[in-house]
Amino acid sequence: MTSGLEPGLLSQPNKIEAAEREFSKDVKAGLSAYPKKLASKYFYDKTGDALFQQIMQLPEYYLTKSELDIFQNKIADLASLIGKGPFDLIELDAGDGSKTIHLLRFPEFRLRL
Repeated sequence: MTSGLEPGLLSQPNKIEAAEREFSKDVKAGLSAYPKKLASKYFYDKTGDALFQQIMQLPEYYLTKSELDIFQNKIADLASLIGKGPFDLIELDAGDGSKTIHLLRFPEFRLRL
């Protein structure tokens, strides 16, 4: 596996082999675990992101749908809990903004430049 590796790594075969061993070890451990898991660090290259987007659409992966329901239907409740003062917004999902956008559309949280 070479995608998602640090720049310049292709010219360093020993580091590539070490990264491949680590990946293999992590996958074996994750697939042997119950429930099965895979470290999120492997989802953040282009292929991994596409894979995670597909996983989020599976009926078994209810988290995304539950979180999205909260952001679509309980945004006023969230606003009252956060208040009107400044706050730090941390990315709320896999980086596609599908949940965060609901928060930013709420009038109290419109970006002020």
